[in-house]
Amino acid sequence: MVFYNEKIIIAEEVNKTLYIIRKSKKEIFMHLLLADGEGFEKRTLAADSIEDFDACFNHDELFLVYKNEEKELILKSLKDDKNEVIIENLDSIIYELNLIVREDDKNIFYMEASKEDKKIYYINHIIFNKGKIEKNVVDKIAAYNFINPLKVILEEDNIYIAYYFKNQICLKEYNLTNRTWSPSFTLTDNKNKLYLDMAVIGNNLHLVYSLYKDDNFNIKHEKFYIKKDDIIKEKEEELSGVGNHTDPILIYHLNKLWVVWKSTNQFLSTVSEDNGDSFTGNYTWRQSPSVDWVKYKYISDVREKGTRIDYSYGSYYPEIKFIGFGKSD
Repeated sequence: MVFYNEKIIIAEEVNKTLYIIRKSKKEIFMHLLLADGEGFEKRTLAADSIEDFDACFNHDELFLVYKNEEKELILKSLKDDKNEVIIENLDSIIYELNLIVREDDKNIFYMEASKEDKKIYYINHIIFNKGKIEKNVVDKIAAYNFINPLKVILEEDNIYIAYYFKNQICLKEYNLTNRTWSPSFTLTDNKNKLYLDMAVIGNNLHLVYSLYKDDNFNIKHEKFYIKKDDIIKEKEEELSGVGNHTDPILIYHLNKLWVVWKSTNQFLSTVSEDNGDSFTGNYTWRQSPSVDWVKYKYISDVREKGTRIDYSYGSYYPEIKFIGFGKSD
């Protein structure tokens, strides 16, 4: 089993057509797979891409954001093949590029290092609307020798962003109607941890990460209740035993909450049928040692009731098969 640490986006339309978006060197390209499994030759979306990229649906229109060799931040509509320059002369390296589109507002998030202190990073938020650009600094954070991920999600009229400040995971909320940011909420303690994933289900926020403990990494889940001006912790639980358990993801599928993670040469998961109040024991997923795997980002132009998938582990393109949730027999 080989696990590829590569960003690949699966974009699914309501008619079950799949777009596979990935990058090789400076080229971002897309494959189209129809519902009947028939595929088409790749289409090049950008030939001059550097650093990160992301994609997002707005109804039936698919958008791509990336930085090019001219140090411009580009927003591309795949529907009309139109490029728009969002930022010129973006000299700094950008990390954790995320795109959230809500009607005419294209919300772009990324991190960049401070020019004065390379252990200080700014989380930036750009709103692009019909040629007008508004830029905000979401937060100024301190990091150690590596950058932990962001998680950005859209829920109704709000964008939630979870991020690290050193070893603490924090949360901010952006109201799309009022165009205002909340204060920063500190969700966790400052013990050593890595990775993060987040999901909002009803009035509850779920958070998972890898907790460093006794020279190992254990998977931990925390559940919060979202109030108007506060976030209250309801529950926390270590879900895995002792071992090398890393990179957990949350999948809400058919009203069941799954936590899926990597361990040495295998995938494990646990499931809750009561919105995270209790979880089953750990399940080890059988897979062929000859199959290669990757962590996909998943986006769709429609949200199914009782289902929320932002990421999933799966077999490497083109024979795509998700693993870690659903039927376990």
